[in-house]
Amino acid sequence: MLSRVCAEGVAPAEAFGYLGYAEFSRGQLGAAELALRNGLAIAPTDLTMSFYLARVLESIARQVPAMDEPERAAAAMAAAADAYCNAGDIAWNRGDYRSAGHDALRALHMESGNLRALYLAVNSFRALQRYKLALQVVERFLSKQPSHPEALGMKGVLLFELGNIAGSVEVLRAVPVNSPDLAWVRAQLAVSLSNAPGASLDDALKAAREAVDLAPSNPFAYRILGILEVLAEVYAQAAATLTRARELGDSSEAVALELGMGTGVQRPM
Repeated sequence: MLSRVCAEGVAPAEAFGYLGYAEFSRGQLGAAELALRNGLAIAPTDLTMSFYLARVLESIARQVPAMDEPERAAAAMAAAADAYCNAGDIAWNRGDYRSAGHDALRALHMESGNLRALYLAVNSFRALQRYKLALQVVERFLSKQPSHPEALGMKGVLLFELGNIAGSVEVLRAVPVNSPDLAWVRAQLAVSLSNAPGASLDDALKAAREAVDLAPSNPFAYRILGILEVLAEVYAQAAATLTRARELGDSSEAVALELGMGTGVQRPM
């Protein structure tokens, strides 16, 4: 009956979801994938269908003989990883960071070098304040790609959050930052330097300015530079820098607070 209703093309998304799960339970993976994709075409942010589509694609991928068909196997694993990331993104947008993190781990299990999954896992576990777990995920990623700049940047952030400021500075200083996409690494170095015992504020300011120069449209870089300029008591410059951060979309409390108080700028009426 359910198959007939769905075949007529008038079924709601939930019907396709139920059909997809039923086909998956029976081991009919092709039919399950088709039903779930049809359901997601109607309700693209349905978390349950997205998760089960990922499970179906994982089951399909595991049936591909990797030794005999390595390229097809890798593509199938990548498709499953991408599906888990899609489910994780939906969970993240709902504030379900636990599910988002677990979906990201499933994606990394399917494709260990998936950077999207790494970001999702780290951000999810940071949101849950599970910094040690996030660091373990990054370390596992780095065990296979020890020079990966973004993963090293994440490690530096997590070491900072775990209180290992010296370790954070050491890791972040070693990251080759040569593109705007990595400007956040230099900005994080500025944060770590400003908190390191005996560190020079000038060194932190230099790193923050490098981040801004590298990515002049990055609000995070402007935020960090502006806060450091407040600490350096160059208030007029700090006001201009933080205003630029806000213009670029930074709505953080830190920017609002410094603009309202720390820089001497009056709060808006």
